[in-house]
Amino acid sequence: MSVWNHTTVNDFFDVVSQLLNIIGSSDKRRDNLRKKQANKVMAALAEGELESGTGLNQEGSHFASLLNIQAIYASICDVLEDLGEFDSDRDRRT
Repeated sequence: MSVWNHTTVNDFFDVVSQLLNIIGSSDKRRDNLRKKQANKVMAALAEGELESGTGLNQEGSHFASLLNIQAIYASICDVLEDLGEFDSDRDRRT
């Protein structure tokens, strides 16, 4: 039986796909994500919570992509919150 026959796994990847499409469909959102993640990385490096170096945490697989999403998830949430605030502001103006 293929992993893709499992509804839970399918649903998970559907959500991941939607999340990436929301962030990736706008240059402004991508830039916002990069800025937020850069700030988090700089803070973590300054506090010694993160190591830097060549070749660390690099894999060429879907698993590595999921690990990357996990690593930047807080920044993704920040961008989505900003998007929600933008929509709320726009609704109030109309």
